[in-house]
Amino acid sequence: MAEPWQPGTWYDPGSEVEYEGVNYRIIQPHQSQDDWAPPNVPALWGRMQYQGNPDFQPEEYQGDTQSAPQIQRPTWVGVYGTDIPDNAIEGGRDSDGSILYIARAVHEGGIHPGKAGRHLRIGAVIGYGGGEIEVDQYEVLVGDQNSVRWNNESGEINFQALSGELVEGGREANGDILYIAQASYENALHPGKTNAGFGGAVVSYAGEEHIVHNYGVLVYA
Repeated sequence: MAEPWQPGTWYDPGSEVEYEGVNYRIIQPHQSQDDWAPPNVPALWGRMQYQGNPDFQPEEYQGDTQSAPQIQRPTWVGVYGTDIPDNAIEGGRDSDGSILYIARAVHEGGIHPGKAGRHLRIGAVIGYGGGEIEVDQYEVLVGDQNSVRWNNESGEINFQALSGELVEGGREANGDILYIAQASYENALHPGKTNAGFGGAVVSYAGEEHIVHNYGVLVYA
């Protein structure tokens, strides 16, 4: 039987909770907060359609590995600080040539794509609310670099014209999907995010978020 959801609690992968008579299974490990009850943060909790069904799996943004058996699709792994795995997927380069990896982190009830690097002060940064936020607990995308590729876009993302399946990078607090983008800004190539309504890619630099018209969006190879 699932334990009642409580604020101020760390929830690990596989956690199940009960809230107002409904069971939820975790999507993203996190430390719960007072206003992060499961119905309020669909990016973090998946409602179990059949109560007590152990076969139910909420979406975890990792893709269906069975559809591409030749090359295993990448997945997300947890990282603390600058201890980034060797098989982390490269998402760009900083202005000094240092590698930037594709990262994401929980913030304000959502899961936000960003960038990580061994040269960054505490490990990773994400863009949120027009600003840039440093994080030392986050996830990076790992796997075969050949399992993904960048699809060139300009302006508003055109989902119907895409030549590949988009890699989901996270979710807004309301559940809207965020996709992984890559764009040049200030002599660097930054991993970032995009979605309908953004008008381009959003990347963070020097404490602020910036919208870039020409960019790449990550798709499965």
